Amino acid sequence: VLLVPVTFDLRFTFKKGKTSPTLNINAGGAPNIKGVKEGGGFVVNPSFGIKTYVSRKTAFFFNVGYKIQQNSYDYQTGISGQTIIFSSALNFVTFSAGLAF
Repeated sequence: VLLVPVTFDLRFTFKKGKTSPTLNINAGGAPNIKGVKEGGGFVVNPSFGIKTYVSRKTAFFFNVGYKIQQNSYDYQTGISGQTIIFSSALNFVTFSAGLAF
């Protein structure tokens, strides 16, 4: 199974100024590119953080979030040929930092 997330990213800065709190929401799906019927599911990653300007047009940001990624796939048993569907949700704590221009 090879999942490739395809998501939309919404970002909100609460106030204008040198340093501001931020809220980010990243959501979408993660299809399996190896098989149409196997794997994949939704992805959601809300996070919050701080954005601070280090120059007039450059800001440093740091975020902490929680990511949930669903994965489900079919498994066919060898003896009876019965199809069993497995589903799981992967949970992560995320950290991100970077520069915005």
